[in-house]
Amino acid sequence: MDVESERRNALISFGALSGAGIILAFIRTWKWFSRSGRAIIDLPTIGKFILHIVGIIGTVLLLVTAGVSLYSLIMFKVKLNCNANTISVWRTYFAANEFNELQTFRRINVSFHLFFVLLFLKGINLENISCAQSDIFVFSFDTCKTQYFPIFRTAVGFCILLGTALIQYLVYTIFYQRIVEDKIINFIDLCAVSNISVFILDENYHGYYIHGRSPHGMTDVNMKEILINLHREENRMSGTRGLQNSSDDQIFIMKINRSFRRQYELLFRNYYVRNIIL
Repeated sequence: MDVESERRNALISFGALSGAGIILAFIRTWKWFSRSGRAIIDLPTIGKFILHIVGIIGTVLLLVTAGVSLYSLIMFKVKLNCNANTISVWRTYFAANEFNELQTFRRINVSFHLFFVLLFLKGINLENISCAQSDIFVFSFDTCKTQYFPIFRTAVGFCILLGTALIQYLVYTIFYQRIVEDKIINFIDLCAVSNISVFILDENYHGYYIHGRSPHGMTDVNMKEILINLHREENRMSGTRGLQNSSDDQIFIMKINRSFRRQYELLFRNYYVRNIIL
C-alpha cells in the first residue's frame, strides 16, 4: 500500500468534489434567492450561500474519508487473502537464527582457554619463571621465596595466553573443522536446502553474498522429498548450487557503489513504511 499515492488521490478527490460542491451551493442559493423574491444580494443571501458551502464540503469530507477508509480495508483484506497460501516464513526464521548463532561462535573457547592457562601457571608452575630466584625449577613445586617481577609475569602470562590460543586455533582448524564439522559450510548448506540467499553488508559499500538457491526449485516439501532431492543432487542428477551454470561457487565478496547503496536504502525504507502501515 503506497501511502503517498493514496494521500495524493484523496486530496485530488476532495478538491474536485469541493469545486463541484461550490457550484452546487451557488445553484441552491440562486434558487432560494429567486423563490424568496429578493431584489439585491444582501447578508442573508451571503449567509445562505456560506451555509450551503459548509454543508456540502462537510458531506464531501465525509464521503472522501469513508471512501478512502473502505478502499484501504478492502485492499488490505484482499492482500491478506492473496498471501494466505504463500511460502512459509519459518525457513527464513530458522536461517536467521542460525546466522545469529554463527555470529557468536569463536574458534577459541574462552572457558578452555582460561582452564589451560591456570593449569600451566598453577598446575605446572610455569609462573616460577617470573621469579627473581635463579634456583627455581619450572616443573617443581618449590615456592618462590622472592617477589615476582611484574614485567616477567607479564611476559610469562602473554606467552601462555598466546600459546594456548594458538594451539586451540590450530586444533580446531586442522582437525575439528575438517573431521567433525565446519559451521560456515553447514550454514551455506542450510541456505541451499532452505532456498534462501543471504545478503550481508559489514560496511556501507562492502559485504558478502551467499547464494542459497536450491537446484530443486521448491523446498517447502516433506522429509521424504528432501532426502530424494539430496540423493539426486549427490548423484549429479540435478543442477548445481552455484550462481552460474555448472558452478558450485556460493560465497562472494561484494564491493557496491553509491547508486546501489541508495537503491538498497530506498527499498528498505519502503519496506519499513509498508509494514508500519499494515
